[in-house]
Amino acid sequence: VGLCDHSFGFQIAFVSDENHGNFILVFGSALDHAIACLEYCKVEKRTSRSEIKGDSFFEEESNSSESGEDISENDGKVKLVKYILSSLRQCFLHDNEGFITKERFDKLHVSIVEQLDNMLGTEEDYEYRISQLLVPTITQLALCVGKDVLWKPLNHQVLLKTRSESAQVRYSSLRVLQELYTRLGEEVLVLVPETVPFISELMEDSNNKVEELVRNIVKLMEQQLGEDAVSSLL
Repeated sequence: VGLCDHSFGFQIAFVSDENHGNFILVFGSALDHAIACLEYCKVEKRTSRSEIKGDSFFEEESNSSESGEDISENDGKVKLVKYILSSLRQCFLHDNEGFITKERFDKLHVSIVEQLDNMLGTEEDYEYRISQLLVPTITQLALCVGKDVLWKPLNHQVLLKTRSESAQVRYSSLRVLQELYTRLGEEVLVLVPETVPFISELMEDSNNKVEELVRNIVKLMEQQLGEDAVSSLL
């Protein structure tokens, strides 16, 4: 895949599956390369599309102009992003040595969150990245660092994605927030002041799925912090 050979992802994932301790050491030396590969593989839009209201996010036009070479290269990039994100999740999950320092967090969190609007591959590829990789990886990063001073910039980056022009990206970002807030429990309180203005905007979203999900997040926050505390801020 040019700059980033997808075998890199296979090698890192293999080490992560075989030996978590050695994996942390190996991944440390490859961290900058992993970030560069994520940026290299980002695609702003899959095909031209028009967003619509209702249950569907958008109507896609066929992309018949894509050559066999383009498809092959994209398949390689899809695999590469998959294995890098999977490896990062394993890194965060098994980091008992303080590998993710503030410096490394600052390098990583923006690049990972940027994948929320990476339209690389097919619709199915995107959905897999969100549900199986990005939601658990971003959440695990927050749990790994365990400090509200670092939760805030991570939360901020995801909140910014809820203002995307794409309803699909807004919805995916809310899925991340829903899982993150669920796992943080009452500690989500430190994130509420910045989160509430974004949530308020989305409660009247033009997309039904986005609006429904944001209302579920409000209910979640009410369960964790109390209905009066949340409603007074909305």
